[in-house]
Amino acid sequence: AVRSAIDEKLAAHGITYRQFQVIAWLAHEGRQLSQAELAAKMLIEPPTLVGLLDRMEQQAWIERVACPGDRRKKLIRPAPAAEAVWETMVEVLVS
Repeated sequence: AVRSAIDEKLAAHGITYRQFQVIAWLAHEGRQLSQAELAAKMLIEPPTLVGLLDRMEQQAWIERVACPGDRRKKLIRPAPAAEAVWETMVEVLVS
């Protein structure tokens, strides 16, 4: 029920619940996360996350960067445009 209510409120702004989760986890952690860490926090499988991240990267909400210590890992961090999206999310959810 909570997820449906959040999804409904955010949909009017072109934001999905899963997109909200990605940006919220990045904001909460205050740092970049690996795709595997993010998937675990969202309770979804890493391959499921890939399509979502692809769309968010196209919207310039997130950036994928190579992990300096492990070339196989991709780190996810919010892009500058994510700040405005996050502000919208917070405003919508507290109203």
